[in-house]
Amino acid sequence: MYEIKEVKHSNKDFINLCKKIDEYQNDLIPLRKNWGFSSLDEIDVLDKILLMYDNEKAVASASIRKVDNNTAELCSIYTEEEYRNKGICTLLINELIKYLASNNYKKLILYTLKGSIPAISLYNKFGFVKINIEEKKEDMDHMSYLNNDTLEEIDKYTVYMEKIL
Repeated sequence: MYEIKEVKHSNKDFINLCKKIDEYQNDLIPLRKNWGFSSLDEIDVLDKILLMYDNEKAVASASIRKVDNNTAELCSIYTEEEYRNKGICTLLINELIKYLASNNYKKLILYTLKGSIPAISLYNKFGFVKINIEEKKEDMDHMSYLNNDTLEEIDKYTVYMEKIL
């Protein structure tokens, strides 16, 4: 029995799924380990965190971070491998989009790794389109603590996308 629960950033299940995001992304791009950040960085600034549970087991996560009064960033998207391709992330993202629409947000942004083809496919189905990050750096200012060389390396492996709500 699946159930969506809203949780706080300190939730153990959410923290464990964030660690799995890092493992998955580090497997896709081993250089990522040297970039100096983790999915756990700044989780305390996330505005809404949803987990999907199968009985008592957390199997997927999705969250948003407010960028400004019109824009939010989709974050912490992860589904346990055996639960993928079952529409679980679709349900979580739909819930977040409803929340954003009811709170008058106009745009949802995200970034993901170029090698994460299933994620990019999912985001395309939601109507996200690729954007040039040079025009949108201010929306990703939470990564500004990284040095320019690291940011340039990240850009080589990253796809930036947005959806107008």
